[in-house]
Amino acid sequence: MEKDDALKIMMLKAEQQINTIHFLNKSLELSNNEKQELRMQVRIYRLIKLLSLNNDNLILRREKDSLSFQAQQLQNQIDHLQQQDQKIAQTSEKNSSDQQNSKLTPSYLFLQQEYQKVMEDNSQLKIILQELRNSLQSEQLLNQSLKFENEKQMTDIKHYQDIIKYKEKHLLNLELQLKCQQEAYQEQIDSLSSKLFFQKQNLLQQPQFLQDNHPESTLIQQYQEKYELIKLEYEKLLQQLNNEPVNLQQTLVNFNRKGLK
Repeated sequence: MEKDDALKIMMLKAEQQINTIHFLNKSLELSNNEKQELRMQVRIYRLIKLLSLNNDNLILRREKDSLSFQAQQLQNQIDHLQQQDQKIAQTSEKNSSDQQNSKLTPSYLFLQQEYQKVMEDNSQLKIILQELRNSLQSEQLLNQSLKFENEKQMTDIKHYQDIIKYKEKHLLNLELQLKCQQEAYQEQIDSLSSKLFFQKQNLLQQPQFLQDNHPESTLIQQYQEKYELIKLEYEKLLQQLNNEPVNLQQTLVNFNRKGLK
């Protein structure tokens, strides 16, 4: 009966090891899903940022074009008024030369009044033109500032993308190392379990060798102790991965330092 119970215990332990490996595979699958979600969030953030910056640049460009057009229109009006000023001045000089007894004619007074009005309008247009130029310069400075901010944000996005790529590559290397370590441990566990099984089968067929001081019994005891040691280390690794997934690298380093001899 005790031998049957021991065999049942060995079979239960093997099933537990298989369940543990399945659980670890599910944990790795969850980690891959989280990485894919992080990549998608970065892509969405970058797309939204680019769309926002493009919209801002488009609005500023339209405002700049509008101000430039208004400034050109005002400059044309000023040039036209200056030409009128020159014509009025020439007419005034001609009329003044034709005047007699230094008396101002009604037409000359009218032209002088018109000239004064044109000069006042010209002054106002110059003020408006200067204000528009100042506004245009301010918009240009703001456009340059936004352009610089856009470049800086693009640099930050590229930097974050490089960090994510590096971490993904590093995580893949760690997962590969962990998988290799798990396979190595599982192979040793399976090998020791198989050796224990065959050794016990041999002893069951040869009950005269079951004495405690027999070499076969001592060898089985050694296999049993080594099996329990490997199983304990394997369970510690799984527990660390479940409790502290962030410290995956340190867990793997500590696990490799212990090793199997």
